[in-house]
Amino acid sequence: MFQKIVAVEPVNLLPAAKERLHEFAKEVVLYDSLPADDEEIIRRVGDADAALISYTTRMGRKAVTGCPNLRYIGMCCSLYEEKSANVDIAAAREKGIVVTGVKDYGDEGVVEYVISELVRYLHGFGPKQWRADPMEITGLKAGVIGMGATGTMIAAGLQYFGADVRYFSRTRKPALEEAHGYRWMELPELLADCDAIFTCLTKNVILMKDEQFAAVIIDPIYKVITGDENNASDMGAFCNQFDKICTEMGASAIYCHHHSKGAQGGKKAMDRASGSGVFARDPDAQLDVIELKKPLFKEVETETEDGEVVEIEQFDTARTAWRLEASLREFPPISPVNFYFDYPLHPVDTEGVLASFCPEGSPLGNLDSSSKRTTPEVRKRRLDEAFEAAPKNEPITIKTLAEIAGVSQDTMRRYLKEFEDEYMVYRGTVQARPPLSGTSQVP
Repeated sequence: MFQKIVAVEPVNLLPAAKERLHEFAKEVVLYDSLPADDEEIIRRVGDADAALISYTTRMGRKAVTGCPNLRYIGMCCSLYEEKSANVDIAAAREKGIVVTGVKDYGDEGVVEYVISELVRYLHGFGPKQWRADPMEITGLKAGVIGMGATGTMIAAGLQYFGADVRYFSRTRKPALEEAHGYRWMELPELLADCDAIFTCLTKNVILMKDEQFAAVIIDPIYKVITGDENNASDMGAFCNQFDKICTEMGASAIYCHHHSKGAQGGKKAMDRASGSGVFARDPDAQLDVIELKKPLFKEVETETEDGEVVEIEQFDTARTAWRLEASLREFPPISPVNFYFDYPLHPVDTEGVLASFCPEGSPLGNLDSSSKRTTPEVRKRRLDEAFEAAPKNEPITIKTLAEIAGVSQDTMRRYLKEFEDEYMVYRGTVQARPPLSGTSQVP
């Protein structure tokens, strides 16, 4: 019987399991956030004689030796071997502290998840599809790294669906090779030969470094986030893991994240991410993509009755427009890049048509750092496009034009005043002035 049990981080216990903890201690304290460092772990453990820890946080020598009453550490994760554990077991042994983990951690649910995600990826049932054409698991060259309990179950699941299973393990498994026909391969050969790789390694076991990877991509990041997304301390501890990836693997870490809900155009690009501001200030480089909210036009050619070919602007409903902005920690910001979404190729706007377009929620007159002042050409185009897009079966008002152009009514009045030689306001309606005799109106 313990006097006090403290879970120093979220250990994801079922409600029934949480209640059972009270059978083993007079007092139970469960933290729902990640500790920032060893000092925070020591403060949380306090005078407790038992501590629980998951796979997310490392309890180093300083933390282990800094808890005077501690006599038991329960790892709510696998304990593969001492050197791979996220608890300093050697330090615990010196103090007579017992450390246990979950033996052969892994279950059939892991296999179901891996297979389901693979199917989504191969067939395009989710947000991405691997190849242009869907493909089956049958015949897939699947490489499993680590043939422990989880790796063995995943290999069996892949083989059941017809995959050609190869594996790498620091210790070969002749019995599995003979029973199931799995082929053992050296790690570099496995990585080069397989269509898909499944890593089944315990925490802190690193087999692949700079010679295997140039970058590690997590897309999207919310699938692996631990802790409260809006808590700076939790997200600071979470993002520190990417620094560890970069240091130990010699690779870049790239993660994909989403905007907060609602209109984001009024914020700086680096502040649009969902959750804590850590996401904006931790990366060395940040790329942000946001949709531009404004009707698009396209040039079409048509032939009149007399055979003359003319160009006409029409609404382009087949594609949207987007802006890419970048923030770099140690370098000046780059100019925004505007482009059209036209899958599978997204052409960059090289003519400057999208320079005046603004994301939803952008304050008027503050579209981006490069277009705080619009040119007469841009203002004229906004006015012309709005007038052409306005319904022709009802009076065209300043309000109508302002809504179409995405500007205020006062701004639209200034536009009309500036180009009063081509437009006039008569009894509340906007009309195009007829061309002067002997001249042609500017299109």
